[in-house]
This record gives sequence, C-alpha cells and structure tokens, in this order.
Amino acid sequence: MRLFLKRKILVLLITLALIILIGLSTRPLESNDTRQTVSKKQGKQTPVTLTPTMYTPPSFNYSSRYWSAMYQDITNISISVPPMPGVHSYLPHLKANPDNILPEFLLSKGRQNVSFVIGIPSIKRPIDMYLFNTLKSLINGLNETERGETLLIVCITEPADVAYERGVIEEIRRRFPLEVSEGLLEVMTPRASFYPDLGRLKPSLGDSPTRVRWRSKQNLDYAFLMFHAWHRGRYYLQLEDDIQASPGYVNSMKQAIAENYGDWFLLQFSTLGFIGRLFKSEDVPKVMEFLLMFFSQKPCDWLLGDFLHVRMCSHGDKWSLCLHKIQSVARPITPSLFQHEGFHSSLEGTINKLKDSGFGVNVSQPSHNPPLSVVITTLQTYLDKDIYTAYNGDGIFWASSPKIGDVIDFVFDQPANLHRIVITSGNADHEGDILRDASIEVLPEKQLDRNMTQGPRSFSDQERLANKKRANYLPQLDPEYDTFYTLGACDYNGSIDVQVPQQLGRIWIVRIVFHSSSPTWLIINKIEMRVGKH
Repeated sequence: MRLFLKRKILVLLITLALIILIGLSTRPLESNDTRQTVSKKQGKQTPVTLTPTMYTPPSFNYSSRYWSAMYQDITNISISVPPMPGVHSYLPHLKANPDNILPEFLLSKGRQNVSFVIGIPSIKRPIDMYLFNTLKSLINGLNETERGETLLIVCITEPADVAYERGVIEEIRRRFPLEVSEGLLEVMTPRASFYPDLGRLKPSLGDSPTRVRWRSKQNLDYAFLMFHAWHRGRYYLQLEDDIQASPGYVNSMKQAIAENYGDWFLLQFSTLGFIGRLFKSEDVPKVMEFLLMFFSQKPCDWLLGDFLHVRMCSHGDKWSLCLHKIQSVARPITPSLFQHEGFHSSLEGTINKLKDSGFGVNVSQPSHNPPLSVVITTLQTYLDKDIYTAYNGDGIFWASSPKIGDVIDFVFDQPANLHRIVITSGNADHEGDILRDASIEVLPEKQLDRNMTQGPRSFSDQERLANKKRANYLPQLDPEYDTFYTLGACDYNGSIDVQVPQQLGRIWIVRIVFHSSSPTWLIINKIEMRVGKH
C-alpha cells in the first residue's frame, strides 16, 4: 500500500513538473532583449541566446489598381489638371465672359498663310487724322505679287465712341473698295468689355493718371491686335497709323530677312518707338503676353526693351555687353523703311515732332556687325571704353599700350560669311593712339590648305590664353589644330581694310594680333565686319 502511494505521488510530481515546463516554453517573449536563461554549473552563469520567430506578412498582389483604390479611400482626393495661364490670368475680368476677347466688328475675307501680316492700331486724335494717308502709302508701296502675300489689319480702338468707329470703317470701305474686296485690307474693333477699369490703375513712373490710362490702353490695343493677327502669316510687322512707307518696303524686308542669318528675334526698320518692328510669327505671343502682364507699368517700347534684356542679358553683364547681346537678336536695319508723320499725338495736348533721320538714306551696307559669342582680348581696357562699345558702333575702344603677342579675338556665335573687314584707329584728340605692327587673321569654319597663306606659326602666351578662354564658348573647336590665315596688316595710319577670300568659306574667329610692343595706347573707333556675297 505504501509502495502504491509513493508511485502515485511520484507520477503526480512528474506530471506537475511537465506542466510547469510546458508553460515556461510557451510563454511569449516580452522583448527582443529578454532572451536568456541561467543554469548554475560550478558557480558560473552561462547566458544562452534564444532567437525569436520573425513575423512574415501575408502575400498580396499589390497591383496599380489596388493602390489607386487604396489611395482614393485614404485621402479622399480627386486630382484634376489646373487651368493653364493665359490672357485671363492678366485680365481676370474676362473669365466671366471669355467671348469679350473677340472683336465687336470684323471686316474680313479671311486671308491666311501670307508672308507678312501688318498690324495698324488706330485711335481717335483730337485734331488730325493720319490713317488714310498711312494706308495709301502702304498699299501704293506694293506690287501685284506683294499684294497677294500681304495682309493689312487695321484695329480701331475707340469702343466708347461707336459712331467714330463706324464712320472710319465706312470711309475705309469707300476709299479702298478693291483692297477690302480682295482681302488685302481688314478692319476690326475690340469690345468695350475687353478692357479692365482703366480708371483704377495704380500710378507709375511719376506719370499723371491721364497718361497712365493712355499708355496702358495702348499696350492693351497692341496686345489685342497681336492676339488676332499673329497666326495669319509667317511674319508680323507692327506699325502705327501715322507713318509713311518707303516704296518697295516689302522687298526690302525680304532682303533684310535673307541677309540676317542666325537666331534673330526682331528686325527694326525704324528707330522710333514701336514702329517697324518685324517679328517671326511664332514669337509674337511671347511679346503679347509680356505686354498684357505689365500693361499698366510702362510704355510698350520700354516693355519690349525689358523683354529683350531679360531674354539676353546675364546677371552682372556690363551694359555694353548686354547691349551687344540685345542687338544681336534685335537688329537695327538701315535705311529705315517707315517715317513717322504724325504731329498731334493721340494723347490730347501732346505734340510729337519725332522724325527718323535714317529714313530714305541710301546706305549700301548694313550698319550692324555679325552677332558675337564673345570678344576675348589680352589688352587692358580703359574705364568703360570696352571693345563691345566700338563693335556696336556706340563709341570707342580704348586700351593701354599693346605688348608683343597681345590679341583681340572676335568670336562669332556661328560662322559668318564675311567678305570685307574694315577697322580704323585713333581720333582727333589722341592721333597717336593707333594700331601699330598688327595683322588681321581669320579662323575658317573648315580647315583648308595651309599653303593658301603664310602657313601655321607658333602661338604666343597671350594667344594660348585666348584659345583656352575660347573653349568656354566654342568647345567644338580644338585649339591644337587651329590654323589662322593672315589677311593683311595695318597701314601707317593704323587702319585695316582687307577682303576675305571666298575660298576660305565661313569664318569662326577674326583675330587682331600685335607683333611688337606699342609706345602708345590704342583707340579703335570703327569696326565693320561686312557680311554677304563676295
């Protein structure tokens, strides 16, 4: 009996021990740091590391559709494309009725795809009326072929005086019936609701409220006309309603376009205001938008200057360099093709006596030089009389005494088809500051036979320095293989007048190199790089 009890007690103890061990082994870990048990053996504690079981998430097919639905559920946001900025951004009053940008009246045959669209905004003047003489001058200056490739658009911008607008339109019908019927001449008027409240404009430039309203409306008039005209032809010419056109002006513009290679933005056929500005049609919306953006801030010609400054000039550029960059894309063309004839301005009480002194002048050569990427010189410039001033025709280049090996490199923005180079030096006050012992060299676009001229020569330290600086502007040219060709040298008066041989082709760089040190300073007063046929 005792033996039976002992066995039963032993079985119970073993069962209890097993239950305790099972409970310990299935107890959850409190943290990753709770991972050791202790056993006593020979008085030492030996830690035992336990590796916890890592959680494995269930497998899902995360398709784009799943994520899209999940994103919508979580954020409750719907994404839509915002409206693009445009005319309504600058004239927000048009948002309520976008049709207000359409003409109130349009007399048109729908002529499209012409060579030249000529925009003529017209406004009521307190005394004289110049519009009809302007139209007569423009129409008489066209031959039969040019009549078919030209579109004249008159925009009468007096929406507050409907009787005046209708009177002008009927007079245009009466005086120019053939031009209207064949689609050469169009007339449009803006709606009064196109304009914002011009009486609430903030003053600027110290102008009177009357002048601020006048010039702001003029900017809006020009922008309205551009908006409806730019897509009708290849080029857009901006005029005013009080000009006289030179006979054959369309052919002259074609010739100027043919002679002005490269990335030009604007050809200027008059020196006055906004008259005679010719744009490529695809560039007109940029100008239109700029006029709308700042219509109440400045006059239109000032805004055009600001536009070109932002487009071309870098931060920290000297004004002479900035001006050269602007003139490289906004190129003045001589002689002027359009003369200002108005005496009484559309701003009441204002007299405008401005005349274009270059109109009708017989100029055999263009007054502008080819656009430059940079001028690199090792000479020390005196004050603001830098080389760009002379190259632009706005003044002189004045430098300290040239040393042997010094250079002046005119680096074009693309190869120029030069046929003659003329450079003169000195002036009446400093007759001795002339070119001395200097030659003129050119680097052609293509490497040609070195036997054509004197052949290669070793470069001076200054020339190597100029070649190194040039790499920032013409990295495609390797100075190791430069072959400059000598065209001639300065005469005893310090002048250079050389022809560029046709076989040299187009020219990348024109270089003046000094072969000895000069005892005097240097003044260059004229630089002509003539481009065209040989």
